[in-house]
Amino acid sequence: MRPLDYTTREDILFAFDEQWSPQVGRDWHMTINNLFVKYDGERHLWPQYKTQQYLYAQAIGNPDAPRIPKPVDFFSDDSRSMSFMVMECVELVPPPIADLPQRAAAALEWLRRVPVPSGVILGRLGDGHPRHDIFDDYVSDHAFRSLAALERYLNHIVKLVLTRPRAEYKPYVKPVSISHEPLEFTQARMDSSNFRVDMDGRTCLFGFDFINVLPRSFAIWTMSNINVPFIAEVDKHLKWGRLDEYTVYTLANIRCRLVMSGGGKFGLDDDGYPVPRLGRGQTSSSGNAAQTSIPSSESNQSSELSSK
Repeated sequence: MRPLDYTTREDILFAFDEQWSPQVGRDWHMTINNLFVKYDGERHLWPQYKTQQYLYAQAIGNPDAPRIPKPVDFFSDDSRSMSFMVMECVELVPPPIADLPQRAAAALEWLRRVPVPSGVILGRLGDGHPRHDIFDDYVSDHAFRSLAALERYLNHIVKLVLTRPRAEYKPYVKPVSISHEPLEFTQARMDSSNFRVDMDGRTCLFGFDFINVLPRSFAIWTMSNINVPFIAEVDKHLKWGRLDEYTVYTLANIRCRLVMSGGGKFGLDDDGYPVPRLGRGQTSSSGNAAQTSIPSSESNQSSELSSK
């Protein structure tokens, strides 16, 4: 295999043209030389890249940190309507791995201690949309401007839940109170494939599309799903405590309402307040909703790959 320095963007685009097919599914990827390449729309991949880049920097020199695959490059190609996220390709020990639950727990504990960058509120870096099982398809339609905004949104859903005719569960559904909670990085999709071991015996962390900043109760609730064997085994090695039964029941009912409705904003803005109804002839203000910008020019700089 050629050294990493000799793999160019043109090599990646050539390999992409050779193998790409729209039928292969959403998680598109390929291996070229000693690089692992994911390709998809820019809005999907750029936050993954920024999150992985930040966590990689945090892991360097930290003996308690899992191995984070080194991000190498990110670039977009307009002619192919595709973006490319390039990282080192890690050789992995094939499963099963007997102590994987312990390793995963240690990786989660490290993630929890990583400082949240200034200016990041919720979700992945460069995105702002929190990702968690409570939302339909694991992602919120809002880029919440604060944790209090998420709290207001959840309590709006609580009100909708309580309007349903069945009354026996209503005493267990309570208002959500999370605005005081610490924010922390966590893996919102606890699949064993997101925790592996390299040939040197180091725990490796993957799944950066679902590693994002969330309130602590969301991280704890993820680990409460003991009906999933891997989660149950990992949870045995954590000391995160448990949510009270009212919070668990309330979050479960919120999730049910969001999934059944297919998500949505429910008439709320990114601050969690109702969007004013417009009169005839009025148009919405462009500043009403938070906009997530993707700095394409930045994403095509600081590459370790040659563009020639």
